[in-house]
Amino acid sequence: EAVLAGADLPARVYLTVREEHVPVVYRRFDHHDRRHMWRMVLEGARGEGRIATDGTLDAEAQRRGESAEKNEEQVQAVGSSLLREPLSLRASASEISVSARRLTAADVPSVRALLAHGGPFAPDAFAEYQVTQGVFFGVEDGAGGLAAVGGTHIVDYTSGVAAIGNMYTRPDCRGRGYGGAVLTAIVDEVRANGATTIVLNVDQRNTGARRLYEQHGFTVHCPYIEGVATART
Repeated sequence: EAVLAGADLPARVYLTVREEHVPVVYRRFDHHDRRHMWRMVLEGARGEGRIATDGTLDAEAQRRGESAEKNEEQVQAVGSSLLREPLSLRASASEISVSARRLTAADVPSVRALLAHGGPFAPDAFAEYQVTQGVFFGVEDGAGGLAAVGGTHIVDYTSGVAAIGNMYTRPDCRGRGYGGAVLTAIVDEVRANGATTIVLNVDQRNTGARRLYEQHGFTVHCPYIEGVATART
């Protein structure tokens, strides 16, 4: 609360808040546009524990003590070697025949046209720079348009961090492995260039997307809430 009290914040902000911080933040902001989200990571931080569906630490994580640390490190060493493999080596059979290509500035109008199909979880934070300055891939529909896209919101190879977003598949093209092919291409590209911490966010109601991400090695790091908020007067 002291941090908020001393910060010179505008009256209208877009908040991203861990659930345990919500009571403090809500005393100063009316978070009227609340989206309950999962933060997912491909290589999660140690010490946080696995998060269960209800947002609490699961029993296995709670029981883990100092006596298990050595075994955990051995398991992580094996897991890390597997995760260093290109995601394409672990793709499902339906994705092997799907080709995702790197998008350029010339594809931006097509990306916007695809996202305009909308839906309850359609991306709403797409910007051209994410294609021109980041990593963006798409799958074509055979008729010259895009059927699925996804890319990075931010990527910083110096810090080894990449945040994936704008994952979207046209409703009539879902279930064909397009989203998985796009995700595989993004992850392989950023890892090849030095990203070691790869994250993404997903609406807690979007169980299909979460299942896709889990199939590709992502795990829940924490629940959080995001959305537009205005300062209380």
